[in-house]
Amino acid sequence: MQYDALRRGLRYRCVYEGELLHDEAMLAAVRDAVAAGEQARVFPELPLKMMLTDADSGLVVLPRGDDADAMLVHRSRLLDGLSELFEVFWRLGAPIHATADAAQPDAEPTAATQRLLALLTAGLTDEAIARDLGVSNRTVHRRVSRLQELLGARSRFQLGVQASRRGWL
Repeated sequence: MQYDALRRGLRYRCVYEGELLHDEAMLAAVRDAVAAGEQARVFPELPLKMMLTDADSGLVVLPRGDDADAMLVHRSRLLDGLSELFEVFWRLGAPIHATADAAQPDAEPTAATQRLLALLTAGLTDEAIARDLGVSNRTVHRRVSRLQELLGARSRFQLGVQASRRGWL
């Protein structure tokens, strides 16, 4: 059903718990979903399992030993809070790629990425960075935007924090 929805243009963003991806079959299934268009990230440990649909409703899974209950949440402050919680883990999570090759840790940071991050953390303006790198302001903006998306950062400050957490600086 998810693959049909992806073909129709529905957007899926999933954050998976790290332990779940230690299972080879599960990792293969997630990579297949990513290849089909799902956007996926992984975070070491998640506080709960949930599924949100737009801003209308959500389903929270409440584990109970070997069993589980589920709670349907309609549009409310609770749902708003759950959406914000998802966004936090989305930003902090590491991207999952469709193939193992695309996810190689040595693919990023490249020397060019590290140079750009060093210039950003030094507080240089886009204009100064462009001059230093010998590229246009637009190229600098595009590279910074790509890094923000790659690391799940909404701002340049978050980009610096995420790059630092990953040891890229």
